[in-house]
Amino acid sequence: MHYSRRMRLALTLLPLAVLTLTSCMALPNIPGALDVPVGEQEVTYTVTSDAATAGSVAYASVSSDGSGQSQTVGAPMPFTFSETLPVRMIDNIFSLTAQASPESTTITCKITVDGDLVVEQTSTGPSAVVTCAGSR
Repeated sequence: MHYSRRMRLALTLLPLAVLTLTSCMALPNIPGALDVPVGEQEVTYTVTSDAATAGSVAYASVSSDGSGQSQTVGAPMPFTFSETLPVRMIDNIFSLTAQASPESTTITCKITVDGDLVVEQTSTGPSAVVTCAGSR
C-alpha cells in the first residue's frame, strides 16, 4: 500500500497530536492536582520610613490554604513580618499597604520570597500611602 507524502505526514503526526491533547487535559481531571504541596516559601513584608513610626501597615496573603490579613497602627519603623506558606502549583498572592505618619517625607514597602525581591515601591510626602502587591 502506497500513501501520499501528505498522508504519511498526517499518520506520523496523529499520535503526537493525540498525546499532546490528552496530556494537556490530564491535569484538570486529577482532583486536587493544583493543590498538592511541593514545598514551603518564606514571605517577608518590610516597611521603612524616615519617621519613627508609620501611620498604619496592613499586609495580606492568599494561598490555597486560605487567606490571612493583619493591620498595625503606629508601627515602629522599620517594620518586618515573616510567614511561611505552602508552595503549590498555583501562585500565592501577597499584598502590603502602608501609610506614612504626618511627620514622614518618605515610606517604602517591600515583599521578598525566600530572600528574592518580588516588589518594592516608594511614596513621598506627609501621610503618603504606598502599596506593594505580587505573586509567586
